[in-house]
Amino acid sequence: MFNDLESKLQSLLERNITSVSELESWISVELRLNAEIQMLRLIF
Repeated sequence: MFNDLESKLQSLLERNITSVSELESWISVELRLNAEIQMLRLIF
């Protein structure tokens, strides 16, 4: 779990986000992807 968080933070840093709207967009995508992964885990 820690490695996953570290990976997400690294991804965030690499994107060089410079505005709140960019951060919100990144968070939105991350939340959507996490929800899709959780759904797949429930199915399989």
